[in-house]
Amino acid sequence: MNVKTVKKPKRRVDIGYVSRFKMQAYGYDNLYPQNLARITEASGTAMLCLNRYARFIEGYGFDSDILAALAMNQQGDTADDLLRNVAQDLARFGGFALHVNYNVLGQVSSVSHVPFENCRLEETDDKGSVAHVLLHPDWEQKKTRNGKRLMVNDKTIERINIFNPDPDIVLEQIENAGGIDSYKGQILWQSLDGQFIYPTASYDSAITEISTDE
Repeated sequence: MNVKTVKKPKRRVDIGYVSRFKMQAYGYDNLYPQNLARITEASGTAMLCLNRYARFIEGYGFDSDILAALAMNQQGDTADDLLRNVAQDLARFGGFALHVNYNVLGQVSSVSHVPFENCRLEETDDKGSVAHVLLHPDWEQKKTRNGKRLMVNDKTIERINIFNPDPDIVLEQIENAGGIDSYKGQILWQSLDGQFIYPTASYDSAITEISTDE
């Protein structure tokens, strides 16, 4: 037997394109992370392993108690809180996202955790770069607001600039947005599989076995 005769496995995470939103789909149904969460949350063994992995990633936290307790946003989330959320997302999905906001001088004013499963990447440009991250609180369209189902459409999707802390870039974005009050900030989006690549979960190859543990 050699590599030429071995049956090639199917791609685990299909990347399609949703032309309506100029967006890269995350999985065949654009719900890969949501499907992972649903399957693992139904398995006590999987959740035990993922929580242990997340604690390993988090380690002992920040060496400085002052930094650990530093408030990172108006909601009062500390640097320790962000680290814990990032560790959880890395363990579960293989990536994480943070929302970074700025003041009128182009300086960072706040950093907040963004659930990784809420993020989708815009289509790449000719250089292979992504300019925006698309955010939606419920890509499955199961949640409701004011008694109505929260649909996925142009009105409910937020399109936010990808992270670039260059002050000149930030100030230009603020101006293009019509001022600081209309500026949505930037998204720092990271994947263990590489830049602008949707990550495949480390346990993906065992997802069938995990699903039988429900």
